Amino acid sequence: MAGAVNQFRDGFRQLMSHSKESITYQTITRARDTDDNPVETPVDSSVYAIVQILRLEDIQEIGGMWQVGDAMVFFDHNATVTKEDKIVHQSITYRIVDIIPERVKGSLIFIQAMCKREEY
Repeated sequence: MAGAVNQFRDGFRQLMSHSKESITYQTITRARDTDDNPVETPVDSSVYAIVQILRLEDIQEIGGMWQVGDAMVFFDHNATVTKEDKIVHQSITYRIVDIIPERVKGSLIFIQAMCKREEY
């Protein structure tokens, strides 16, 4: 089992070494102010990931609520990725709306995050 898992992780690492880019990951803390209004506070960190901006062809294949300009972001298996956190890629902010852990024989290989662009 470990052989197959390591083989898939090595393949993903090779892909990352050629395609990764530095992005800003924003961990979002939510609270309420003194007037009981919601307040979001981002804490930025720099991480490496593979970012694929969705094109019309991608949307036709995956369907659903996605639009041209949304993104699929691929993180290493040991990354911490949380729904509703944000990423900033090329000065565009995206909100993480779905997380898809990619597994082989029960072991996490990489994390795919589906992200909605904040503004068009």
